[in-house]
Amino acid sequence: MRMKSLMLIFTLGMALSFAKVANATLVDIAGKGTWNANTPTSPFSAPNETWAFSFDLPQSFSPSGIGTPVTQFSNFNYLLNGSLVSSPTLSSVEFYTPNIDGISFVLAFDTGDTVALFGPDVGTSGTLSLGTFTAPITMNDKFQETGNGIVTLSIPSATPEPSPLALFGTGIFLLGYMAYRKKELLKKA
Repeated sequence: MRMKSLMLIFTLGMALSFAKVANATLVDIAGKGTWNANTPTSPFSAPNETWAFSFDLPQSFSPSGIGTPVTQFSNFNYLLNGSLVSSPTLSSVEFYTPNIDGISFVLAFDTGDTVALFGPDVGTSGTLSLGTFTAPITMNDKFQETGNGIVTLSIPSATPEPSPLALFGTGIFLLGYMAYRKKELLKKA
C-alpha cells in the first residue's frame, strides 16, 4: 500500500511539472545588423558599427495592443560592435501595426531612448508571430532609417528542465524496485 501511495505522488508530481513547462512557452527574439554612417553616437549606437540584441518573451502575453508596453521579457542582451552594452537597460517592448506607422516594435530603454525596428506586425494581438524579417532600424522616434538588419522570432528547441528528468528517473527506479519486490515475494510464496 505504501508503494502505491508513492507511485500516486510520483504521477501527480510528473503531471504538475510537465504542465508547468508546457505553459511557459518562450519565444527568442534576436536581431543583428549595422548602423549607417549618419547614426548618432549613443550607448547603443555608433556610425558604421554592428548591433545585435536578443531577449525572450512569452509567446502569449498581456496586456496587448498597439503601443502597449510589455515588460515580461527576460535574458535581454545588447551588443554594439561585438561588446556587451550593460547600460542603458531595457524597460519595455512595444508592438505596433506597420500599416499605421511602419514600425514593428520598439525597444524602450530606462534612459528614455528608443530603438524602433520596422517590419511586419509581430505582436499587437498579444501573441507573437514567428519568422524572420529584414528590419530597417531607427532611434529616438526619428522616422528615418539609420541602420539595417534582420530580426528572427523563434521558439527555442525544447530542453527538459533537470527537475522533471530527476523525477522521471526516480519514478523509473521505483517501478523497477516494485517489480523486483513483487518477483521476490512471489518466489517466497
